[in-house]
Amino acid sequence: MRTPRPDGSASTIERTALAQRRVAPFMLAALVSLLLGLWAGLARIGWDLPAADSSLMLRHGGLMVVGFVGTVIAVERAVAVRSLPAFAAPALSAAAGVALIVAAPAPVAPALAPVAGAAYSLNTAILLMRHRLPPFTVLLAGGLCFAIAGGGVVGWRRHPARRTVVDGVPGAHHRR
Repeated sequence: MRTPRPDGSASTIERTALAQRRVAPFMLAALVSLLLGLWAGLARIGWDLPAADSSLMLRHGGLMVVGFVGTVIAVERAVAVRSLPAFAAPALSAAAGVALIVAAPAPVAPALAPVAGAAYSLNTAILLMRHRLPPFTVLLAGGLCFAIAGGGVVGWRRHPARRTVVDGVPGAHHRR
């Protein structure tokens, strides 16, 4: 049973538990993106893995960059901002990863990724204004690159050159 504090505030343990519950779904999505992205990447370089098809191999970059790295870093920034709306960035990045995992229609993940990058950039700008430290300027530049290039990372598979890339993947022909 929880013992209330005299001032009504939550204890450090309670705040930590709340933070963990808040980020758990994003971290689960990031973990699944990491594992599938790693699996697809290994299949892409020639490892003989069960049920690895060329479509999954084409999505491995987006799974790793947006679904895993983008989500984890966005969670870190959202926690630092300490605001519920700040969690839009990891939610959007995780959603882009899930869209790649389930092979959602082509425009879904490329639409979510740049918005996730923009939300991450906003979180980083808030931190830059708070702390005025040079590293936050670099993080903001990275966030803006994520916002600009995010859709390309997850959407390049629609490009006509994709067939040439898949044809060059060892073992891709028998996995189609």
